[in-house]
Amino acid sequence: MSAARCPSGKILFSNSPALVYVNEYGERDASIKPDTRRNLGRALAWTGNRGGIPRASFEKFQAGAEQEGLVLDEEAFRAWLKAHKGSVEGGEHTVYFDRKSNRVVKITHPDVTGEGVIGHPKNIHDYLTNLYLQNQEFADDVRLEGVINLHDTPFMQVIISQPWIKGGRPATLAEKKQYFANHGFGYDPKDEIFVRTVSGETLRVGDHDGDNVMARDTARGVEVMPIDTQLLPSAGYLQQAIEDGASRW
Repeated sequence: MSAARCPSGKILFSNSPALVYVNEYGERDASIKPDTRRNLGRALAWTGNRGGIPRASFEKFQAGAEQEGLVLDEEAFRAWLKAHKGSVEGGEHTVYFDRKSNRVVKITHPDVTGEGVIGHPKNIHDYLTNLYLQNQEFADDVRLEGVINLHDTPFMQVIISQPWIKGGRPATLAEKKQYFANHGFGYDPKDEIFVRTVSGETLRVGDHDGDNVMARDTARGVEVMPIDTQLLPSAGYLQQAIEDGASRW
């Protein structure tokens, strides 16, 4: 899974999955069609600054999602899930493949505390930061599709999507070193992470083992595709990334 590219390297944005949202009155409204490519940057602003109280950040996130019309219609979404069998359970998400959009749809596990995805220390701000930087740094096309509450818990589940590219294998360490070096990262063998420093601000990339970074052999050589790494920016690095992202739209 990574952003699809044409031979020139330009990202080819696909359509988002056909999901149905509700309006401000909680009624199904097929006319609501948010531009989900822009949602991650806005959602980060809703959650507040890093270091805030996780539960309060989640409440702010939910309020922003409701105001922006990103609440999915439960009946329609349950029908969508029923039509998309063959889900895969991961540590953070349940994953479905949507053939029409050629994207995978990921639904976070129910969160009863607002302090992070079950089984993970990330709060909602860190979770969204990771996705946002995945797009900014590696030209991925992860989208915040919406939110929903399927389990009657205090906090909604987050639904994202990501392009699907068939084929691939886990990248070797040598392939990862070359890929990240091409993107300005050095390798720290002690901590086994990749690090980039810009104007005194840093971005660290961890959790790059196994299928979190995939490789595919093509006629043009090996294509390396980070999928689900852990991105840890300094505060200044993140702020600059958000400003750079805002200028693209």
